[in-house]
Amino acid sequence: MVTSRRLMLVAGVATLLFFHVVAAFALGVYIGRYGMTGEGLMLQGPGNMKQLPPGQAPDQPADQMPARPPIPGEPTVLGRIRRIDPGMLDLATTGGPRQVLFDEQTKVWDRTGEVTSLDRLAEGQFVAILGVFHNGGQQLEADLIIILPNLQELREPSGQSPRRPAGNP
Repeated sequence: MVTSRRLMLVAGVATLLFFHVVAAFALGVYIGRYGMTGEGLMLQGPGNMKQLPPGQAPDQPADQMPARPPIPGEPTVLGRIRRIDPGMLDLATTGGPRQVLFDEQTKVWDRTGEVTSLDRLAEGQFVAILGVFHNGGQQLEADLIIILPNLQELREPSGQSPRRPAGNP
């Protein structure tokens, strides 16, 4: 009985010692990565860059910042328009076909971020949809439709593919 008690005591002490070693290691890694102050916890870019307004490059003056508004979140669905019906888009997505419902309150942005009309939507266009799913995820009610550039729009004016740096096939 005394032997089993001593074994349990030794096992308990060894377990506590193990937890202390793991906690000390984790604390050392944390301090090594973030530092001893709260400044290490702030989100910073590479090289402790100063905070820039959305869309402004580090070496770009504030007066040359693009005028397009920031996207209000991550797109719910990305896809190509297969068919346009009144109040509904049929999209081809990587997850299969999706139905997207829209109405007069749905905003449409072109690829430059300018507000445009629903009449600019055409079959074959790539779009990003921000909205809410209904009917168990079967239909998406769109709040914002962003028209994305097609591959043809990204090509050079001569019809050639965009140039790639040497060594990048």
